[in-house]
Amino acid sequence: MNPLPVPPWLAKWPVTFPCRRGAWTVRNGENWGALIPETGEVSIVEPATDPALPGLGPALEYGTLLSYRVGRRAVVVTADSYIKVVRPKRVARIVTNHETVSRLTSCTIPTIVGHETDGRITVSIVDGYSLHQKLRHGCPDAQRDDARRDDAQRDDARRDDAECDDAECLSSDDFGHVVDAAAALHDASPPVEISDLSDGA
Repeated sequence: MNPLPVPPWLAKWPVTFPCRRGAWTVRNGENWGALIPETGEVSIVEPATDPALPGLGPALEYGTLLSYRVGRRAVVVTADSYIKVVRPKRVARIVTNHETVSRLTSCTIPTIVGHETDGRITVSIVDGYSLHQKLRHGCPDAQRDDARRDDAQRDDARRDDAECDDAECLSSDDFGHVVDAAAALHDASPPVEISDLSDGA
């Protein structure tokens, strides 16, 4: 079997975050772009001026960009918090999901410090393993760093596959699974951190 040809854009944009629908996010160092996979055309993107994420520019005044998907979401880390930036219409649903799980489980959950109509949701930093890490790896100390790296890659791919304009919240079944899993882990040591309820379990 002959190997698939390497697309020309990959040489310039070696870090790629595919998405099931719409533009892919690509990166080269500190440079970001939006790739049309059907044509290979890449448009340079400045995260701070992403029109779909009006809260990202203000968020970057307080911290450093940790994760970014063009037109979809971003995470900015500050000295004492994470700022999740989403499309403005998604804020209410994310806050509701977070508050519901916080009432139904004794797991360690970051506190929502504040949220803005421009798409910013600021949450506290807590110690412990993420729910994803605990469910997938069990997280003995020797595996903790590897689990975090693996989760970061898998979760980025999963979220990008899951996100679309017509499906901006968890289904009732998915949400129930999150709550059930969180309740089952309430005695975990070290504590389990549910850090992101915006895109699924």
